Amino acid sequence: MPIPPDDLETLCEEAARHWPKHDGLCVRDVRIHQALVLDHERSLRLETQFDPTTHRVQLHSRDADADIGPLISSAASAGVRGVLHCFTGTHALAELALSVGWYVSFSGIVTFRKWDDLALLRLVPEDRLLVESDAPYLAPVPFRGKRNEPSFVPRTVERLAVVREVATDVLAARTAENAVRLFGLAMPDVRS
Repeated sequence: MPIPPDDLETLCEEAARHWPKHDGLCVRDVRIHQALVLDHERSLRLETQFDPTTHRVQLHSRDADADIGPLISSAASAGVRGVLHCFTGTHALAELALSVGWYVSFSGIVTFRKWDDLALLRLVPEDRLLVESDAPYLAPVPFRGKRNEPSFVPRTVERLAVVREVATDVLAARTAENAVRLFGLAMPDVRS
């Protein structure tokens, strides 16, 4: 649930108090919509209360690419790393984020019949590509309209693999490695 800008300070204080040394903590999902442009500069100033080497920012842009570009540049110059979450924006915004070391993540939206920007799915280098559920929203086809869950992510990976002409298992492994690297997670041992 998005947190109103007035509550950001409290959120950041609570997160710092509860997880002061937690590696891989994604401080918050900053959702910026053209109709409701949040006080995003204030939001990212609060991000600097955290260690930028271990804490990440997720930015979700919906028709607000002009507002997001300067935000990404400013955050990156302060050492903040992040990901364009649930990305459906322009090639220019993706290229800007990638140029400053950020990642780009795609959700089930890329499986929808109306999704036609296949070039965007190929634009993101394999080492900066992430996939996500964005649960409980945006379930991929054939689950569209249902409550989304992480077990549906393979459908998004399959779509990306087909468009990028790579084996699904290879792309799944690579995106998992990228998440581990970006968020400082421990890679689970899935061998029997």
